[in-house]
Amino acid sequence: MSEETDGAARRRRVEGEIRALLNDRRLDGIVRTLESHFPGNPQLAEDAVLEAVARLIQQIERNDVTHVVTYIQKVATNYIKKELTRLAQLGGVDSLSITPSKTTTTG
Repeated sequence: MSEETDGAARRRRVEGEIRALLNDRRLDGIVRTLESHFPGNPQLAEDAVLEAVARLIQQIERNDVTHVVTYIQKVATNYIKKELTRLAQLGGVDSLSITPSKTTTTG
């Protein structure tokens, strides 16, 4: 198989997995889990999952992603952490009442 064919096959496989996650509402489950770990702003959790899916689609152009759900969870968690840090530096975290729960794992 050529590199282009491998890339196309990877993309089809991952896009199929993303469609399955949408159909099974598992992406909603990831959003709800993130909301419980980072309470106070449900839109941030949703934005993080959407960003993770967008990055996943970009990533498969370069490398294979074996564990799609794990990738989405880690990228979304890191997105929220970076966003919370940015908001804290701007003095905005307190106004959103967002504090990571103690059960949050680092990735």
